[in-house]
Amino acid sequence: MFVRADSRYKSGTLFSYSVAGQPQSDDVIVLSFTESQVHLEIKDEVVTADYKLADDHWHYLGVVWNGTTGSVSVYIDRDEVKNARKVKIGEIITGGGWIVLGQRYLAGEQTTSISTAFGGTLHQVSLWDVPATSDHMWNAAHNCTWPIAGSVRAWSSFLPGIKGQVEKRFMTQCKALDMCTTNCSHFLHCESRQGLYHCKCQAGFSGPHCDINIDECSSNPCINGTCVDGINRYDCQCNKGYWGTNCEKKIINGKECPVLNKPRNGTIYCRKVSGKLLCIMSCDEGYSFSAKAVTIYGCGPDTNWKWNGVEKPVLPKCSSKAAPKQIELHFSIKFPGLQCNILRSLAKLYAAVEKVIRDMLLAVQGCHACKLKDVATPGCDSLANTKKRRAIDPAMEVLFSLVVNSSSPGDDVEERSEAVLFQVQYAVATGQFQISLNGTNSTADRSSLQHLFSNVTCAAGSVTSADRKGCVTCPVGTSYDKTSSKCVLCGKGSYQDKEGQASCIECDEGKSTDNLGGASSEECVKAGVLSNKVPREGKNTAVYITVSFIAVIAMIGIVATAAYCRYRRFCCVAKNKVGQSNPSLEKYHVAMEKREALQQMNTESCGVNDSVYSEMPEKRLNNFINCDAVAGDKLNTANVTSPALYANDNDLDSLFENPVAHDQSQESKV
Repeated sequence: MFVRADSRYKSGTLFSYSVAGQPQSDDVIVLSFTESQVHLEIKDEVVTADYKLADDHWHYLGVVWNGTTGSVSVYIDRDEVKNARKVKIGEIITGGGWIVLGQRYLAGEQTTSISTAFGGTLHQVSLWDVPATSDHMWNAAHNCTWPIAGSVRAWSSFLPGIKGQVEKRFMTQCKALDMCTTNCSHFLHCESRQGLYHCKCQAGFSGPHCDINIDECSSNPCINGTCVDGINRYDCQCNKGYWGTNCEKKIINGKECPVLNKPRNGTIYCRKVSGKLLCIMSCDEGYSFSAKAVTIYGCGPDTNWKWNGVEKPVLPKCSSKAAPKQIELHFSIKFPGLQCNILRSLAKLYAAVEKVIRDMLLAVQGCHACKLKDVATPGCDSLANTKKRRAIDPAMEVLFSLVVNSSSPGDDVEERSEAVLFQVQYAVATGQFQISLNGTNSTADRSSLQHLFSNVTCAAGSVTSADRKGCVTCPVGTSYDKTSSKCVLCGKGSYQDKEGQASCIECDEGKSTDNLGGASSEECVKAGVLSNKVPREGKNTAVYITVSFIAVIAMIGIVATAAYCRYRRFCCVAKNKVGQSNPSLEKYHVAMEKREALQQMNTESCGVNDSVYSEMPEKRLNNFINCDAVAGDKLNTANVTSPALYANDNDLDSLFENPVAHDQSQESKV
């Protein structure tokens, strides 16, 4: 069994067995603990092992008594902590008695005591009638889901009979030795055959107990480096100047990789692999990445010394885990005796499976919203091949899916989903999954059930987690987009400092963020005039443009005033120097006089209400608010070197007679 004893209770009874109707019988087995010892009571003899079990941590506890030899062994966390000899040699325990977990219950007395009750959590309690070996105990301790059920009582047989102040939780929190790193067993699948277990090893392991790591470095694959053996893989630590899977390439123009920051509420682990730097990000307990998050980053010659070849990669964020709104479980099962030729319609098969599922799920509390969704028979797609299939298929395979919904706020859909999964597995394993189809009855093969996969549906504000088994809230710096059902980075000029929000918060007036994904108001900074910070889209953009443009116009006004005075001065100097008017300007003299008169009128009156037109075609005169400034033509450009301000004799035609021919690409509206 796996046990986590509450440290608040210094003692307790884990297991008791006794036979009813025999008051003087000593056919008793009791497993209990005190503050510093574990006790195994067999009939009237007690074996003790020194160990403090009540420490709030998970432990694997196994006891073995061989009645033939009288040997007793107590195992805790895969190690034998006690070995005793000559304990009730040649004796047996009478069957047909009562097994009670968590209480010292003797059938002859039919009483229990609160003082000896267990406080804590039990998991995977199993009882065998064949003594286990040290190898059995060693292997069973490594995984909380040891697959071989007890031959006398399996864990699943205890769960339906729970009474008293006991809570069933189908999502186990068992840790035990799942994180084992040395001398560990690595089973992929195990099954019991005639009292012995046979296991298939995980990839990369071999041996009778799947505890031998296959050496992938035995072929010396690393050409210019050292091979490091892994699990079903190898890595090469390349010599300086080399890179590649087998360190077969030379590095040319090597560089340093940029700094890669660890995620908030997470960690980062980096190492040199094949001459490159490989970094893997992970989240702390209670947090997770979204399913689409990139968590592995590489930097080296093949990425141009950039992380994943990107100049500025968007790093993932760890978000709080969230409960799914719905979980859909997909199964495969086989029915011996059913063939495709009796399957007249999927509707009848659906009705037959639905009846079994409906009755089965009555045992799952709060599962009135659980229902059968789809049923399919992949082997019966074409009735034309029925005869051929009938000759080779011993059973008909049926695929079906169950939907587990949240019936009310605060529902633990994950826990209910695990309860449904257990109930289906229990019904199949005990021969209770029976359907009737067109007069033919069939019981599902007890070993045929497969849980293929699960799909989760997340509530608004959360998305599928990286392991696709649950949900995570949209992290800070993002908002939830209902249209795409995705977490979207906050735009520039906005931020979000809370998880799972539907929108981002705009920065205060006159402030913006430097980048996307602002996670706090502190990232909103004040932007000055002509700041190199990117302005926020919307109303602040107009503020920046207006302030900047006023500065430009003020400068243009000063330059225009100086240019106009310089031009007038040039004309007077030309007249005084030769004693007569300049012939090249004579034809424009009348127009200029009329124009100056109009300008003078506007200047003297400081009129700013109306614009006055000169006699020259399509030329408009604009008034300056400052009456000390000379009224002048509408400026066609903000460039102070424009020919509209500094014209020579050859440009006068274009300046006055054809003003609309100026370069419009430089036009700037006041």
